[in-house]
Amino acid sequence: MKNGLMIKKVLCFCYCIALCIAMSGQIDNQIFRDTQLYALPNAFKKNQVHLEVLPFFRNNEYFAATQDGQTYFGYQLQSVYQRNVSKHSKLLLGALAIQNYGAHQGFSAIFPIVALQYYKNHHQIIFGTLQGAAHHQLIEPIYGQELMLTQKNEQGVQWRKNNQKINLDAWINWEENTERNINRLEKFSAGLNLKSKLSLTPYFSIMPNFQCLYQHQGNSNGASTLPLKTIANAGIGTIAEYKNNHKRFNYQFYYTQYQDFSITQTNTFVNGFGLYHHLQYSPNSRLDIIVNHWYGNEYQAAKGGAIYQSVNPMDKAFPQRIRQLLFLRAHYHFYLDKDILLDIRLDPYYDFIQKLAEPSYALYLRYSF
Repeated sequence: MKNGLMIKKVLCFCYCIALCIAMSGQIDNQIFRDTQLYALPNAFKKNQVHLEVLPFFRNNEYFAATQDGQTYFGYQLQSVYQRNVSKHSKLLLGALAIQNYGAHQGFSAIFPIVALQYYKNHHQIIFGTLQGAAHHQLIEPIYGQELMLTQKNEQGVQWRKNNQKINLDAWINWEENTERNINRLEKFSAGLNLKSKLSLTPYFSIMPNFQCLYQHQGNSNGASTLPLKTIANAGIGTIAEYKNNHKRFNYQFYYTQYQDFSITQTNTFVNGFGLYHHLQYSPNSRLDIIVNHWYGNEYQAAKGGAIYQSVNPMDKAFPQRIRQLLFLRAHYHFYLDKDILLDIRLDPYYDFIQKLAEPSYALYLRYSF
């Protein structure tokens, strides 16, 4: 049985490599991307204040024992002062506040925004607050959508390169520090998203894509006695896209791998894999019709969407070794006026193993100037 499973994994991996003679693997999340925060230094006035408000409502109506449903209802408020330091660099100072409705002690969380950004020859180096979350453009099994509502702010160092042929994003996000007398583990994550575009015609392009996310928790010089934990997730795939004006066809396939490198392994599964398909038709700039299929075998992820994992991150009492899901999505997004973007989403799924269907729906607004 194990030999047959290993052969299947190798064949799937080889199949994916063969496909990669050929954009982002993530669902279009324009609503979560900062509109002006990462503009080039010469794209705005020397000194500028940027404000962004993002009210959100997302309801995952999940009742199966293997996964937990959750409702996200609140808003994000972000204000940033930008100053051109030189022709190729700028300084950002500000804060991000998150308010989850029902929390009665003021803001649920407040994060500082301090970043020094350097741009030259399509390269961008960021120290401080990163261009993170949706900007990483990782697929959902590796990076869950809900993290854009709860962990948008990332701190560390980042290198990005973007031209007509290569799109590169490499970063380290320092999530938790520790000191000699503090009883907690030091935690950081490191990621890479590398794409190379091949335009076959003015309307059709193919792009190979490799992405990975590595998370480590260690004692360092702290007082914690908890075991070290190291989890890695990687995906290799290809994207084929036809785009003519606002009409768009997009097909994506990824082979994903999970590995627990911890010395003392506490996860339910040590390793696993998944196959992720994405088929999208956009008849215009407002509507996206999407079909996703996921097959996962003993797959877990440090930051991946909970629905894709073989173990409920919140309750490990109900592991489901194999996950086979079908998502039928409809996303509608448009500008109410030039500064307010509305995004409406229906994301129901069907579980082939448990033979049940459950809904998920969301509404987002973004006002920025």
